[in-house]
Amino acid sequence: MKIEKCVIELANGRFAKFEQESDTDIRVYSRRDFYNAEFLSEDYAETQFHDLVSQDCGWAYFGECIVPKAIRKVEIKLI
Repeated sequence: MKIEKCVIELANGRFAKFEQESDTDIRVYSRRDFYNAEFLSEDYAETQFHDLVSQDCGWAYFGECIVPKAIRKVEIKLI
């Protein structure tokens, strides 16, 4: 069985992992390998991507790199 998830690729060529720091702040970790990234549904990945681009969503993003480059689909094989 396979499932499809999405990861957000950042401008530095790495992948995003999110951690909520407070009610308004989200830390964006820059992960080298996509399997250490945040696996998101397609809808939620699009929302996160656009929030990172616009920065007017009510969340304050911070981290090493918060500039999104692309949403990448990954296929995960469940064994």
